[in-house]
Amino acid sequence: ALRQDGVGAVTCLYRGRGDAGFWSHVAAAGPSWQFLPGAVFGVALGIAQPCMGSTIALRRETLERIGGFARFADILADDHAIGVAVRELGLKVVVPPMLVTHASTEASLGALWRHELRWGATVRELVPGATYAASIIAYPLPIALLALPFAPVAGLVATVAALASRLAVALVADRIGGGRTASLLLLPLRDGISFAIFIASFFARSVDWRGARLTMSGNGRVLAETEIPHS
Repeated sequence: ALRQDGVGAVTCLYRGRGDAGFWSHVAAAGPSWQFLPGAVFGVALGIAQPCMGSTIALRRETLERIGGFARFADILADDHAIGVAVRELGLKVVVPPMLVTHASTEASLGALWRHELRWGATVRELVPGATYAASIIAYPLPIALLALPFAPVAGLVATVAALASRLAVALVADRIGGGRTASLLLLPLRDGISFAIFIASFFARSVDWRGARLTMSGNGRVLAETEIPHS
């Protein structure tokens, strides 16, 4: 893909794989059952221009032309910013027809929460407020469950329909990904956690990065409150 004329960078969609027990499988279901279908939909319709840190390939010449990695050192969504910079050169960022596997290693709910809240806060910084708020439609099952106490019959119908549609999406995503990400019994829990993180992302003003606390300082930039450990 990088050899094509006019292409400045290549980025890959990804699925999840749990590598550290129960919570890592719950975490892996997020990329497979939530992120991947939305990303495929956005790319297919041309309404998304992704550049994702899971995989970015570009030539050294292109990297130097956009200012090197140092230019993006204090930007929370550094991967997205790299894509924007490449496109500003008049080059394309393309998504090849392949998936990479993201190995989830979250061993606890807390680790999952900290990791995905950073993802949620990052997306909130990139997407205009009203548009980001409108993405609540991506969580039909939790919304339907919340409706149950107020409209039991309609809420039950909505819950069954939402659960059926989400199960269908998960099955298709896993078939395309080449294997079962997690037990389908985890889907309601996974969707509930995703919805809670979506709500929490509106209030997040700092995020965790491998044990370091990063304060969001506006304009997509972050400041480190603690020294970031090297790996």
